[in-house]
Amino acid sequence: MTNDNPLVSVIVPAYNVAPYIEKCLCSIQSQTYKNIEIIVINDGSTDGTGQIIQEIADKDTRIVYTEQKNHGVSYTKSFGLKESHGEYIVWVDSDDYIAVDLIECVVRKFKDTGADIVVFGHQDFKGNMVLNNAVIPPTITDPTEWFKRAVLDYISMLPTYSAKATIWKGISFLSDRTHMGEDGAATIEVFKRARKISVIPECFYYYNKGNENALTRQVSADVFYELMESWIDREKICEEHFPKSCAYCMQRVLTYAVKTYCFSLAGLAISDERKKRAGQILIEMDYSIIRGRFRDKFLRWAAIHKMDWICRYYGLKKYRKMLAKNMIDK
Repeated sequence: MTNDNPLVSVIVPAYNVAPYIEKCLCSIQSQTYKNIEIIVINDGSTDGTGQIIQEIADKDTRIVYTEQKNHGVSYTKSFGLKESHGEYIVWVDSDDYIAVDLIECVVRKFKDTGADIVVFGHQDFKGNMVLNNAVIPPTITDPTEWFKRAVLDYISMLPTYSAKATIWKGISFLSDRTHMGEDGAATIEVFKRARKISVIPECFYYYNKGNENALTRQVSADVFYELMESWIDREKICEEHFPKSCAYCMQRVLTYAVKTYCFSLAGLAISDERKKRAGQILIEMDYSIIRGRFRDKFLRWAAIHKMDWICRYYGLKKYRKMLAKNMIDK
């Protein structure tokens, strides 16, 4: 028997988002669909985020608020899943906000189509300004094609889709991806399990590009290392399911391995183990199927032949360029 008013779990991991968390939670509380639980996990914030959440939670019994020591985003998201009780899962980053009718439209789509996943559009903003046109997902119905898009990173961000809780059962976020890549790995598994996927070609989610503390704005050797490992994982999946896309994955493995190695020489902190691993990837992996990428191939050659001054120069130059871009974006 179908539940006409199913519970929806909205999971909000939060860390040092004091300037943004009130707007985020308000957009969830104001949903036209009311049967929701709002699971907010404060991952050891030090900027007053917790006090703001507590004041809001005291006035709304739908908010389930948890405070914990800082464990990182992967642990926090896995904890949120374990604490959820809804039939459907919606993710919201704590510095973003959602359209007032997102959950109503998503639940309707689930019920009308019997889908396992509903995908919808998103848009970037900074302050009160929209930064670009909305990204509207293609109206693809083939679940295998959506699985391929997840593997190739065309869809990876949790807030751009909602899935049945049964699809999420048993999935956890990689504990070694503390800087980048945890969403993509989980998304691949979610889309691999789905048998029916529906699309709402409208924008419902708004990404905050003005938060300088966001993980996606970090510039570090660790970020590039975890992206490298992510693309190694994706290449292995392509070997089994989408062999024609292996070269695409290997391009990105090469790029992120080079950046990891060069940034580590430029003085960005990274463990010796990770630096050694990146160097081994540059030496051992077969990049013969990659076309182009001449700069990355040259830097790989320099790394293999211990011409570290070339790699260090590139790392410093690239790091300064990326920092300057982030400063301009802010």
